[in-house]
Amino acid sequence: MEIQITGQPWLNNVDNPYISTNSPSLLNQRVVSLFRTGTKEWDMEIIKDIFDTRDQHYIANTRVEQDLNKDTLDWKLDNSGQNSTKHVQIDNIYPVCHEEAESVFHSLVQCKAATLGWQIHNPNISTNETMEFAEWLDRNLSGQPTQATAKIITLCWSIWRARNDLWTAAQGRYTGAPLRSPIAGDCAIYWAKPQQDEVKINADAAVFDNQGSGTGLVVRNHASHMLSAKTTCFSEVMNPTLAEALAIKEALSWAKEWTENTITIESDCLVVIQLIRSATSLRSRLGKVIMECRTLVRELNNVRLYFIKRSSNMSAHKLAHVSHMYPDRVFDWGYISVNVKSCISNELLE
Repeated sequence: MEIQITGQPWLNNVDNPYISTNSPSLLNQRVVSLFRTGTKEWDMEIIKDIFDTRDQHYIANTRVEQDLNKDTLDWKLDNSGQNSTKHVQIDNIYPVCHEEAESVFHSLVQCKAATLGWQIHNPNISTNETMEFAEWLDRNLSGQPTQATAKIITLCWSIWRARNDLWTAAQGRYTGAPLRSPIAGDCAIYWAKPQQDEVKINADAAVFDNQGSGTGLVVRNHASHMLSAKTTCFSEVMNPTLAEALAIKEALSWAKEWTENTITIESDCLVVIQLIRSATSLRSRLGKVIMECRTLVRELNNVRLYFIKRSSNMSAHKLAHVSHMYPDRVFDWGYISVNVKSCISNELLE
């Protein structure tokens, strides 16, 4: 049996044993994903990053029974809220290779990805014999000069960071280093007009407290004239990275109206741009949106995506932040917000 984080009564709270945090990243995720790797202990760093204060308190006070003979957890509440014991089978498969149970040793040494890293670093380092990670590390550090020791520790840290980046991306909140290096055309500080017979769409998103989320798109041509602008609103308060991905998806969908032109789409969310460019597969709502963006890019065949600095994306930024006041609207120059119009004019002067 698999206990889901949302929709099932597993918190240590008789009155309301359900999670109250409203986040799309928690959908279809299991409670076991909240444990520290290789343990049955709560990973409070992740929990504090995802859950509201109320849920943090009750998760921290939900006791996990440690049972060395059976791979189970004991819950003290059944679906009716009455005291009982529920035994739950844990599926603790390592999310990088999906082949073995997750443990510190497997994550850092015996996973195929980790093993390849060690072979490149030092073919003499053994990854075949299974043992506790502390013992393996002690063996490989023993007698090593300072520089070699530093390289081994650094590679361990890099493998672990890559594992955490993958996990957080799957939760819809990727915060790690870029998946690939920026390409030529990325990182512009000032807005620049597109080339002849090209159009440029700037995209941004905003998340409002208790008012949902919104996106803002601004389209301009090679003469810097605004062809159109558009807002889209969503009723849910979503993860900012997901909102940025939806903004780019809206831009790609809207780009079909200018298929006779080469289209440039710019966003100030590096993570989403890098995910779209990569082949990374994410089993989350964010992953679904990223896949839809990749499909649109292939279908359009004349679109380029670039990451730019916030300073060169201010018109879309301003529009996204007033999208809840002008929901699901398309504007021409005469009807767009004065603040947004001023921002577009200022970008032309820079």
